[in-house]
Amino acid sequence: MKTYHVYMLPPVDMGWGMFKTVRQVIDVACDDIKEQAAHNFDNMLEYGQPIVRLEVDISDFLESYYQSLRAAKKTGWWEGDMRHEPVVVPLVRELEGEYGFMWKQSNNGTTFVVTPEEMPHYAQFAMEYCAVSAQ
Repeated sequence: MKTYHVYMLPPVDMGWGMFKTVRQVIDVACDDIKEQAAHNFDNMLEYGQPIVRLEVDISDFLESYYQSLRAAKKTGWWEGDMRHEPVVVPLVRELEGEYGFMWKQSNNGTTFVVTPEEMPHYAQFAMEYCAVSAQ
């Protein structure tokens, strides 16, 4: 069972444009899948079999997104609404890429950051913090 770290921050009003939204990341992944599928189809026509397998898989990304929402809801702090689309927060550790998610609540502007690993630089600004099992 994966643990998610939920940070409840005061309203963040600037810098949202620096991040890609969840929808934008999904759109890019789908474009990559379409491109790879077309290449695979061309190989099928030319060689009689596919020689390239699809390398883009967004199921882990979507699962992490859904689990992040569940974790935030479990804290009781997030009311379930969003002022705008959630954004993806890239996290880099060693040679692997991970991601967290950030969104702003409509009611009072409270900002939520949910990550699969502890982020001390968010903790110092957080009004509340909780490690939650999303399952």
